[in-house]
Amino acid sequence: MLELDEDNYSQIKRMNSVTPSNTKLPFIAYGSFKPFELRFNIIKDYIENYNEIRINGIMEEKDGVPIFELSKEGYSGQEYVAFELNFKVGFEEVAYKTICDYEPASYYEWGVLNNKNILVGNKKMKGKNHFFGNSWTFKNDPYFEFGLKACQTIYDIDSINKLNEGEFFPFFKSSAAYMLLWTIIERFCTLKYGADISPADKIKALASDISIPWEDIINNINREDRIYRSDKVNEALNLDKTKGVKKLLGYYYGIRSNMVHRGKEVFSDTDKIKESFLELIMIFKNILNSHGLSEFKSGI
Repeated sequence: MLELDEDNYSQIKRMNSVTPSNTKLPFIAYGSFKPFELRFNIIKDYIENYNEIRINGIMEEKDGVPIFELSKEGYSGQEYVAFELNFKVGFEEVAYKTICDYEPASYYEWGVLNNKNILVGNKKMKGKNHFFGNSWTFKNDPYFEFGLKACQTIYDIDSINKLNEGEFFPFFKSSAAYMLLWTIIERFCTLKYGADISPADKIKALASDISIPWEDIINNINREDRIYRSDKVNEALNLDKTKGVKKLLGYYYGIRSNMVHRGKEVFSDTDKIKESFLELIMIFKNILNSHGLSEFKSGI
């Protein structure tokens, strides 16, 4: 039996701890805390009931995270699908504390809309983009469908015939596919575990996520290997499924880090990168499948 690390991802240190002034009010969820979205299970035990509603305003995104703004004077808002969550009596404080733990203060501040608490965009935040649509869901994020297809397409490109380039082409195409895959994985971690945690904490959160059927997933990995970190040259990272999920993901992330930080000697790692890509994309497809995205993955 495989054992996950004892640390649950909910125990990761968070940045935002400021709850709304009136926690007795219902919560308007329009992003990852909506029913059937990535974070709903985190607070579902505190919910008495919920119902679908419409809110009017302006929706934007930053790195895939939805950010709602109340309609401003002189601007016509748009109607969006949201949910009113009513918390059980006595559980309001812990419910809102949990929400705050996952939503970064750099993105949000609390507002009140129609006598309900809602997270609105932090006025100091820059770099937002307009959201197109009337209902946000992580399932429509292009990274998880078209991004994965792009990874596979890059990986499957045939080597070119020019002799002076052919020696290095397999390394560069595998590296490109592998780096894009890690970008997609980290985007998923941001949407589920929060934007204000480090890459290391994102991997820790992913490895300890009990909603992912890790034992079934990593049983498909039959290879064993060892690499050494580029920043700590005496520290080995082992690919060995019997050592636990966190160490397994640490190996794959180590491959990524070495690609970024090391020099030309990594050309000798072409086969490791190719094998790691095939294993990691299999892992992530299964993660998405376990979150209800299997219908998008049949063509990958």
